[in-house]
Amino acid sequence: MEQIKPYLDQWDNNKSKINRLSEIEGDLLMLIKALSMQTNLDTLPDEMRTEVNLVQHSAVEKKTNTLSNTGVIEEDIASMYGVKLGSYLKQQSASNTVVKLKQSYPNIFNVFQYRVQTESKSNTQLYKLIAGPFKNKQDAYYFCKIISRINLSCKLSPFEGIII
Repeated sequence: MEQIKPYLDQWDNNKSKINRLSEIEGDLLMLIKALSMQTNLDTLPDEMRTEVNLVQHSAVEKKTNTLSNTGVIEEDIASMYGVKLGSYLKQQSASNTVVKLKQSYPNIFNVFQYRVQTESKSNTQLYKLIAGPFKNKQDAYYFCKIISRINLSCKLSPFEGIII
C-alpha cells in the first residue's frame, strides 16, 4: 500500500486539473468547428468534390442544392438550434450589433446567419438577435460557453425569425 500512496496523492492533487482540461477540450472542438465552417468548398478541385453535398437552409421553405451527382440533402431550418445574443428595443440596434460582432471577432461571427425574433413584453416590443444555425443543442451550448468567456451574453434559442 505504501508503494501506491504517492500515486494516489498525485492523482488527488491533479484531479481538478484533469477535469478542467476535459472542459477546455470541448471548447477547443467547438472553435475548430466554427473555423472549419469558413473553408470555401468552391476552391476544391472537382475530383475532391465527388461525394460532397451542400445543404441550403431556408427559414420559409425547404431548399436543396448538391455539389455532385451522388445525392441531395434536404434540411428544414426550423429544426436547427440558435443562440440569442441579446434583446433590443429597435431592430436596427440588433443589426448594428451584428456588424460590430463581425468587425470585432471576424473569425467567429462571420460564419453565422442572423435572425431577429420579435417579442412583446409589458407593452414593449423587443427584438431578439439570434445567431446560427447549429447542428444540435450541444454545439449551441458549447458556443455559448465559449463566448461567455469574452463577456458576451448568450442563451440557447430556436433558430427562427426574420433574416437580417
